[in-house]
Amino acid sequence: MSERGEGGGWGSTFLTVASAAAAAATVARGLYALLKQYEHEPEPKAAHNKEKEVLKVWTKPKMGWIKLNVDGSLQSESAGCGGVLRDSSGKWISGFAKKLAHPGGGHCPHKPEEEALCRGLQWAWERGENRVEVESDRQGLVDSVKSGSTTSDLVIREIMDLLYNRDWEATLNWIPGDANRVADELADIARGLPSFQLREYDTPPDSCRHHLMADAQ
Repeated sequence: MSERGEGGGWGSTFLTVASAAAAAATVARGLYALLKQYEHEPEPKAAHNKEKEVLKVWTKPKMGWIKLNVDGSLQSESAGCGGVLRDSSGKWISGFAKKLAHPGGGHCPHKPEEEALCRGLQWAWERGENRVEVESDRQGLVDSVKSGSTTSDLVIREIMDLLYNRDWEATLNWIPGDANRVADELADIARGLPSFQLREYDTPPDSCRHHLMADAQ
């Protein structure tokens, strides 16, 4: 009786171990197949990076609208701002550049950006434009204006007045710097102007042309 009991126990143990081994092998095969599958799938990170690249490209405004891109420039001893208007086909309408008084102290790097947006809106308004998509690469400035919160900054208050209290349709959005290269070039030009008078450009300055061509692609 005891021999049969011991033999039965050994057989049961063998079956248990064999079953466990078979199950482990099945799991291993499943994991191997899953890993092989992921080897052939594109990485989500690469797709995300591609999406980011698309967002860095300047885009044309909607039909019937124009687009105003603005930017500011600040160096150790000079400051300036600039902007460009383009139509829904991407064609240059006009541009501006204005030398600015240096804010000094190195604690106001955002001031040329504020001036660019304010003066760009005023310029477009005085030209009689009525449907304007406005873009700036200064995200903090765009967020401050769009939040609608009360501010003591007189320039931002003037920007909000120009955007929201005039008889026109105007929108404001942030774009990355790589999509704002024409306005950036105009702001750089502004720093080197001999006077503080706003200068208009009916045709693109030579240094802007390659950026315009890149935007048109």
